[in-house]
Amino acid sequence: MSGNREEGLIRAPNQTEVYVGKKGMVHIRYEETSATTSVEMLRGRGKVQRGTTVVQVQEREGVRVAREGAIEKAKLPEAPRLIQPGNRFQVHVQAGDVSSVLLEWSGVKDAVGYEVQVSDRPDMFRSRIYKLDVTSVMLDIPNRNKGRWYYWRVRAVDAKGFFSPFSEMRSFTLVEKTVKVSAECPFHVDRYELFGALVSIQGRTSPTCTVIFAGDP
Repeated sequence: MSGNREEGLIRAPNQTEVYVGKKGMVHIRYEETSATTSVEMLRGRGKVQRGTTVVQVQEREGVRVAREGAIEKAKLPEAPRLIQPGNRFQVHVQAGDVSSVLLEWSGVKDAVGYEVQVSDRPDMFRSRIYKLDVTSVMLDIPNRNKGRWYYWRVRAVDAKGFFSPFSEMRSFTLVEKTVKVSAECPFHVDRYELFGALVSIQGRTSPTCTVIFAGDP
């Protein structure tokens, strides 16, 4: 089992009971290989109980309940900070079948890896997950998907296997790159007059052209 749960009493593997306080949010995972239940308090506070042993859990703390032995508690890693691309960023379509998008985030102290989620839905349903030990990833997205919005977020994992809360969520889209065509326009000066440091110019150009003096059209 793995997933986020809100306030209330939750029964988990290893005869573990998790109580989440009001307006709280907890992430619970069961790892079959190690037969371990991991509980990460993402928001609010609560408690974890197995038998007569009760452990209070504050926000951004996690506990691990093995099949045997004491309950282990630790501080969760900090959430990564997203760097690029910016939110609602427009990625120009490149030549070829795909466009490459660089996702980059800040490193987190004591993190040994990161989990990146990417989806074309803001609820992150059917998201694609990338597990990395670096703070960036290059995504190749088919150019036929231009105009579609993509959403992404990142969380860190430490050496004990505890996950941080997710970072903020950002979005980006693919857009066609427009090419600006510039051409020189003729300008014929008919007459000009000097007034001290000023000059008055009278002339002609094509109807579709704009003449710019000192940055002003």
